[in-house]
Amino acid sequence: MRRLLALLAFLLWPTVLFAANCTVTGKVYNPDGSPLANGTVNFNSLVQQTLQGGATVPPTQITTTTGTDGTMAPITIVQGLQGQFVFCSPSSGGCGNPTPVLIPVAATADISSILIGIQLSSGGNVVASSLNVTGNSSLGGTLTVTGATTLGNLTATGPTAVGPLTVTGNSILNGTISVSGAATVGALTAGATTMPSLTLTQTTGTAITFSQGSIVSCCSVFDMAAGAHYNGSSWVADQTTASMVQLGSGALNVDIATGLTVGNTFAFTPYLTLTTTYLNGEFDYNGTSILQVANNNGGTAAIPLVRAANGTHVADLAMPGTAYSTGSCCLFAADRAYLSSNGANGLLIESTGAGANANLWLTAPNGNQVIIGYGSHFDFARNGTASPTVSSCGSGATIAPYATDNAGWVQTGTSTSTCVLTFGAGWTVGNPACSCTSAQNTWCSGATNGSQFSMAFGTPLANQVIMYQCLGAQ
Repeated sequence: MRRLLALLAFLLWPTVLFAANCTVTGKVYNPDGSPLANGTVNFNSLVQQTLQGGATVPPTQITTTTGTDGTMAPITIVQGLQGQFVFCSPSSGGCGNPTPVLIPVAATADISSILIGIQLSSGGNVVASSLNVTGNSSLGGTLTVTGATTLGNLTATGPTAVGPLTVTGNSILNGTISVSGAATVGALTAGATTMPSLTLTQTTGTAITFSQGSIVSCCSVFDMAAGAHYNGSSWVADQTTASMVQLGSGALNVDIATGLTVGNTFAFTPYLTLTTTYLNGEFDYNGTSILQVANNNGGTAAIPLVRAANGTHVADLAMPGTAYSTGSCCLFAADRAYLSSNGANGLLIESTGAGANANLWLTAPNGNQVIIGYGSHFDFARNGTASPTVSSCGSGATIAPYATDNAGWVQTGTSTSTCVLTFGAGWTVGNPACSCTSAQNTWCSGATNGSQFSMAFGTPLANQVIMYQCLGAQ
């Protein structure tokens, strides 16, 4: 009888002997994400199983331990075997619920990759060194992934809360994440990450909030902010200064808020606005506002330049560099500001203010000259202002139709020794310096005030031309 039993045992033994084994390693974690330190890992296949290929494996129980960092001592289990793991933690004083597993057909496996049938409720934590999700998934608690990560489709159709998601390895989101309900996403920290598509379809507004910033989409407006986050209805300061770029509503805004109190709500202030009709910069503070185009290069062709163009001609405001020499012509020189227009109707510099001192000023306050280059004409035009008039200049006296307060001619009437020119606009700052010349060989002198130029002649003149010129003197 003993020989028969021994023979039967020998005949049955090869079915187990030739089943390949899988070595299981890895780290084990508690539900709160901490390592299962100095714990035990128990595997139990529960029943005898016949594997593919005909190998029969009796009920198997294997126990191993974990170190202080949760790393388990390797265990060897037959490939293809089904069973369950039970994890016991001495610090918590007990063991968790059995977790179903299927041992893979592989020489080695990480314990986190073979746990199956896990379902997390809101607030649950999952810690894994490798996570592969190829179907639809719902995550309610904290997900920490320390290895390579592949996520397929992640769909949330109702109110969804995703807590901190930390990926310290390379991760690939190769499916589509669609959130059609109200969604709150906590911190997302990732290594090398590829995500081809992220669709947020909440029509009343969507916000992705970071520790000190937010991306908000609502009501045809898209905001990206730093130094503040959006709480669903207001901006909340995370720093004393915050900035935002806003797209939508037919405009692009760059907003900045200063003097904030961390934790308080506030409203952004537009500093720069771009629309289809204008670019506006507004900097309301007690200091100098500067719109700058800088070129600090020391080369011979360096020019910072602002240009206005109408498709045919241009107007330029430039400041050639201190070493500029390329293409220099005439008065265009290094370190000399340049204002020009090649428009067919010239360049107009106009002062349109209504105040008494709303003059057009050309000044060189360092004592240098104001120069009209190339010997060109310096002309005066009334451009709709009042014309000067004459009186006490003999009956029938006339004045040139193009005369201005600066220059012109007067033709006396009947014989007279005087003539008074009343300015059309007059001088509001000081009295002008005026001179006059008679076409006859006689002297002409005069006195001025801000309103008149009174002329006197050496001999009486009748129907004679008197030319005058007046320049402001201060």
